Amino acid sequence: MVGTIDAALGQQIVDAISQVVEKDINFINKQGIIISSTDKTRIGSFHEAGYEAIITRRMVMVQNERNFEGAKRGVNYPIIIDNEVFGVIGITGNPETIMKYGFLASKITEIFIKEEQIMGHYESRKKMIQHLMNMCIYEKGANKEAIEHMMQRLHIKAGELYQCIVVETSKKYADFIEIENRIYKLLGEYNVELYMYNYPNHFIILIPKKRMTELKKLMPRLDEYDQRSIYCGIGVPETLEHIKDAYDSALLALKYAKRNEQFIVDSSELDIELILESLPKSTKDKYISTVVGSLTEEEIELLNCYYECNMSLKETAERLFIHKNTVQYRLDKIQNKIGINPRNFKQSIRIYLGIYMKGMQ
Repeated sequence: MVGTIDAALGQQIVDAISQVVEKDINFINKQGIIISSTDKTRIGSFHEAGYEAIITRRMVMVQNERNFEGAKRGVNYPIIIDNEVFGVIGITGNPETIMKYGFLASKITEIFIKEEQIMGHYESRKKMIQHLMNMCIYEKGANKEAIEHMMQRLHIKAGELYQCIVVETSKKYADFIEIENRIYKLLGEYNVELYMYNYPNHFIILIPKKRMTELKKLMPRLDEYDQRSIYCGIGVPETLEHIKDAYDSALLALKYAKRNEQFIVDSSELDIELILESLPKSTKDKYISTVVGSLTEEEIELLNCYYECNMSLKETAERLFIHKNTVQYRLDKIQNKIGINPRNFKQSIRIYLGIYMKGMQ
């Protein structure tokens, strides 16, 4: 909004001034047209005295209505902010008695306009942030110079490491609105600007790495009352230019969090899980079928216990309350069935991966 006031804002201004001075008020635009007024019959008409106030940048008093087209007795004050004329406030009445309201009317108008400017700047900055995040996350081969230019305009330091948080909420409307409000409240309190909503139920948040530990402690506030209606995945640290990698790892961490019903999972705490989560489902299904597809639930339970006991026959036997020889016999039976030796470390890794992926289904 550069030096221009629309009719809606103009009406807010004239209504506010009228309540204070108890006179008819007009807002006259830079073309001399009354665009807002407490007297609706005057809207759209030309106001010569108001136009003169715009041209001269000075207050114009109307004593005789015949001297100015479309004017009534009163006083007309140009609204000048930062040396720019935004329009004119006209107060109808006896000039001698209403001149005392001129300063007050000007200040009320200035407050409304500056508030609108701030909101316009905020909305513009918000849109620019969303555009920047979309470019960095979703646009393949995004223009590097455009990204750098936008970062400069937003005063974002190049080279700073960020972590991406992907928050998934319930799709139920009531739950979604409640959680959305909590998210925005937390981000506002923590002064986080780099975030965006991604339809239908994801929020993507970028946090400077150096502030991540502090925010992570506050995140449980989002899930304070609604168990398993919200999940969060945290990605690896990256610069904004490479934030797509951080986003991808955050999605994998989110997937792991949902499958294991954990509120928040940091990808840095995952190792083999992160690799396996990233594999296509068809690849995992084929591997499971080939390696462990023929094993019974009882055999898989035995192997899980065996791996939890670091492949110790003695400890496995004690935990399952069976004889050590029974464990050996069952492992031999598994080897004969699938052709892989669970007691050989290298071969056993293949079985472990198959069981782990089966548990992911």
